Amino acid sequence: MFDDQTTLLSEAESLCDKAKKLCIQEPHQALAMLKEAEAMLNGHQFERKPYNKVLSQCLVLQSVVYQRLSEFENAKQTACRTLSVASEINDYKAIADAYRVLGSVSFFKGEFEISLEMYEKGLEYSKQSDDKRSTASLFNNIGSVYHHLAKYERAMPYYNQSLELYLQLAEKRGEANVYVNMGNLHYALGDYANALDYQLKALKIYEAISDKQGQSVAYSGIGLVYESLNEYQKAIDNYQRCLEYEINSGNRRSYALTLNNLGNVYEAINDYDNALQAYQESLSIKRQIQDRQGVAHTLNNIAELYIKQSCYSDALVALNESLEMIESLGDRNAQALCLMTKAKLFAETKFDQHSLDKAVEYLEQAIEIANEINARGVLVEAYDKISYLFEQKGDAVSALRYCRLFHKLHEEIKNEESQKRIQNLSMAFEAEKAKKESELRRLEAEKYRLENVELVKANQFKTELLAIAAHDLKNPLQSIMGFAHLIKEKNIRSDIKPFVDMIDKGAERMLTLVNSLLEDAKFAETATFELKIQTLNLTALVKSLIEETFEVLAKKKSQTILFESAQDCFVQGDADLLKQAFENLISNAIKYSPRQKLITVSVEHTTIDNPSTREMARVSVKDEGQGLSEEDMKKLFGKFQRLSARPTDGESSTGLGLSIVKKLVELHGGKIWAESEGKNKGATFIVELPVQTMQ
Repeated sequence: MFDDQTTLLSEAESLCDKAKKLCIQEPHQALAMLKEAEAMLNGHQFERKPYNKVLSQCLVLQSVVYQRLSEFENAKQTACRTLSVASEINDYKAIADAYRVLGSVSFFKGEFEISLEMYEKGLEYSKQSDDKRSTASLFNNIGSVYHHLAKYERAMPYYNQSLELYLQLAEKRGEANVYVNMGNLHYALGDYANALDYQLKALKIYEAISDKQGQSVAYSGIGLVYESLNEYQKAIDNYQRCLEYEINSGNRRSYALTLNNLGNVYEAINDYDNALQAYQESLSIKRQIQDRQGVAHTLNNIAELYIKQSCYSDALVALNESLEMIESLGDRNAQALCLMTKAKLFAETKFDQHSLDKAVEYLEQAIEIANEINARGVLVEAYDKISYLFEQKGDAVSALRYCRLFHKLHEEIKNEESQKRIQNLSMAFEAEKAKKESELRRLEAEKYRLENVELVKANQFKTELLAIAAHDLKNPLQSIMGFAHLIKEKNIRSDIKPFVDMIDKGAERMLTLVNSLLEDAKFAETATFELKIQTLNLTALVKSLIEETFEVLAKKKSQTILFESAQDCFVQGDADLLKQAFENLISNAIKYSPRQKLITVSVEHTTIDNPSTREMARVSVKDEGQGLSEEDMKKLFGKFQRLSARPTDGESSTGLGLSIVKKLVELHGGKIWAESEGKNKGATFIVELPVQTMQ
């Protein structure tokens, strides 16, 4: 039974995955698959949690498809079902996606405040699920709401956050979606150059990923820009490209909107027949999908067109239906506009119901509504028209009163628009600046990544080259030393012997340097060390190093080594590797200190309180040598780094020692750092290792 359940769940999940890939291009096919998956789930008994997981995925995808098909009521109901199922198992991703669909449904209905509330709830859940793709999409959605509320300064930061996430995810479709919205925002700001640039950038991405719907959206944005620039043929060409996709896509809402835009362009170029055809086709679709607000607006467009064609009776029928629908919807701004169109109709002298009194009455109603809702754009146009009508009636006093109101409001709006243009230009500048900064951050991150890759390769090559060179030098050096020894065994002249000794010592020093280089290179490039862990008396280990090796070396330079320790410190570690680390530090102190100086080596217990209290063993190696500059401190533990200090008695250095010490200390769970007051003020190297508590 369990195996059968698992198989059925896997099959349902597989259907959902296939449908997800078809949601954009083939929504009807995707919906059929999702319905099949839901039927499969509902026809059997499953364990609650895995069942809810697959069902919530199935339902949220259905809601997305319904939204794309403009079936908004179905989208809303299915999204609500998703919330119910997903909440039982805390499936935050499905919950976030469901709220996103609910936000989009409200957005398309013009319910922007509700839409914003839904999107923000979705954003909260997407962050809890750590779903960056969903978060990016919701940032974009929230930006769109603020955009439609004309709060452009709030929209752009959300678009930028969305874009940055999509760039991180390398999600090309999402990136293009944001570019479309950014283009629309610049269009609203009157910045047509940047609006066109963003739409073309989006179009290029959509074409690269073969996203037909995306291409259609970009073409629509491009068409709007060209329409505003009065390049009507280019606008028509782009709207026609939209229709080619939308006629087959099943997205009837988008198809109706594009037809309406196309009608506007045809009307602008006085091609009334094509304009009317586009408007009527748009109206038919809006009626089918029950977009009542869209129906009312398109009826008003048709009425305006009928007036231009002197089809006054048809205009009145369209206006009456539009006005009745707008009043039932409570769209006061649209109501005022419709009343103004009605006033225009009754002012027509050839209209058989022509009446200036009626026209004035409708304009007064429009003015009353515009004042109530502070629709100043509508108000200034109504003042102008009513002033003209009173002049036609011979009422000079009323004509003058409304003329003065018109000029006063027109001047106020003109000043405000001037200020708004300045703000819009500033906002457009900031938006462009943010875009460039985002791109710059991305390029810098990529440059840093590539530089690191090249640096690793260069270091590997350098180490390999040094190892080869050092290895190849060993044989000739050993030959030189061998021949020098043979010469010294012969009876040679006393004046030649010092030179032979110099050759022998020079070759020996060079061989020591080569062996050191080979050993250091091997440690520097070894990614892991096989530690032979044992409990060590660190105090005894460091003390024996000094007594057996470094006291003799220090005496050769007339230096003194002082060892200080109040108690034994025990650690867990590899004796050989820790010896190598401390040998390097103490030999450096001798090497870089002048003659007759003091070197102090101490071992002590210490306690650190960050982030939690820990007992540590601290080894300090302090000298009175050449000290460290600020520049030295920056590159102290890097490979092949040459510091400002130089050996004081001709000793050799490979530049690898401190980088190896750091690696060895860190392998033991410790840390190393250096302290110095500056040049010629000595230096102290400090190593801390975790203490092993002795029972």
